[in-house]
Amino acid sequence: MPRILIATLCDDVREEISSKVSIMGTFNQFRVADFRNPMPPFWIFARIEFEQEGDYPVIIEFRTIEGQRIFQVKGIAQLRTMPERSVQPPTLVRPVANLKLKVDNFKLPRDGLYEIAFFHNELE
Repeated sequence: MPRILIATLCDDVREEISSKVSIMGTFNQFRVADFRNPMPPFWIFARIEFEQEGDYPVIIEFRTIEGQRIFQVKGIAQLRTMPERSVQPPTLVRPVANLKLKVDNFKLPRDGLYEIAFFHNELE
């Protein structure tokens, strides 16, 4: 069963040379003055742990709190187990997928509460 380790909205996601990820400017709400204008660009970032390596279909869905889908993105998380280098001697750890989605030129349809849902194999 997949497990979400972190999920956040943020201003930027940077992949570092050391295979680390830096998440800049995390937030959990938008302040929209005019719903006719697009919002500034933002990122949806999640790190999801799986039990074994493989290729997993994943879906990120942005929707109203009532469940009305605003947009949906489908993809494949390709996971390979890698040795944990910070532990001596190196050990194998569960495979982890970093999902990142840049959202640009996006307009919220109205005031209200929204949520982001992550799906694997069509299940929430």
